[in-house]
Amino acid sequence: MTQPDRAAWYDGTLPTTKAWCAAARETGQLYHFTAATGDLNALGDQIASGQALAVVSTLN
Repeated sequence: MTQPDRAAWYDGTLPTTKAWCAAARETGQLYHFTAATGDLNALGDQIASGQALAVVSTLN
């Protein structure tokens, strides 16, 4: 995976299923969201209100 500037962001094995990896490879992108919450239900609200950081990585 690379950062938007094409610098390496992560090089290794993701702890996911084979189906998830296949779907991610098909789209070629991975979206990362981070916010000041540990509650997945609140994450959507924080993304919608601009209180979360979103990054798109390109998968190679």
